[in-house]
Amino acid sequence: MSPYPKSLVLSMLYCSLLTLGLDNSQSISAISRRSVLSSPFKAATSAALFAPLAARAADPSRDYDHFSKTYDNLDGGPLAGALGLEDLRASVIGRARGKTLEVGVGTGLNLPFYRLGAVDGVEQLSGIDLSEGMLEECRGALAAGAFGLRTGTASKSTAPVTLKKMDVTALSFPDGSFDTVVDTFSLCVFPDPKAALQEMARVTKGRKEGGRVLLLEHSRAEGNDLLAAYQDLTSAPVASMGKGCVWNQQLGPLLASAGLEVISSKPALGGLLTVIEAAPKYRA
Repeated sequence: MSPYPKSLVLSMLYCSLLTLGLDNSQSISAISRRSVLSSPFKAATSAALFAPLAARAADPSRDYDHFSKTYDNLDGGPLAGALGLEDLRASVIGRARGKTLEVGVGTGLNLPFYRLGAVDGVEQLSGIDLSEGMLEECRGALAAGAFGLRTGTASKSTAPVTLKKMDVTALSFPDGSFDTVVDTFSLCVFPDPKAALQEMARVTKGRKEGGRVLLLEHSRAEGNDLLAAYQDLTSAPVASMGKGCVWNQQLGPLLASAGLEVISSKPALGGLLTVIEAAPKYRA
């Protein structure tokens, strides 16, 4: 039996994979043991060599257009399942109710977990993304019947699902349009996460109406000083090599500044990820 807690082992594996700078076109089987073990050293010693996130390309959608065909290899493959990421997705998506918006819908990795047509489930889903390439993959998943596949409510009809290319910081929906707004793993790559959260809060119904913002995000491991220090040390190279993901965001203050009140918060993978349920702070 390992002398280390399982959560710590998984956390360090996750750290290593992020600091490898995988571009999702690389096969998991091609990752060598040496590269995983050496990645923390590589990231730490090269941090000063990377430009700040603000210097990245002005059009991040082009990166995701490029990665769209192979995006699921890492983010939705066997390794994601071993790390418990699919269970985390299911726990978040299972809470979605009524008229739902998913921002950063990507290739549709969350589609199998929505409860379409179930009692107290999702009545209608709108998905937005800045990348047309990712949306094309999502449309393919819908056509194959991925929506609700894990919940017994699968449907090949795309009628209840609307996909649009849209900037999360400039949503075209009226105030209070949705019962639920969902985001998983996208907040860390938004150039302006506060503006994104403000828009998510704006289009969500008030707390008394049952409006909720559901998040599964990378976060600074506040309860684990070692991991948190490692994240701070490697934040610049991880962002540069990992398609812009700022993986040490302090979510509590960020949500508060965007006008969202945290109802519940649960850390995962040693605090590297956090599941949050929130509601607009200034709408009844």
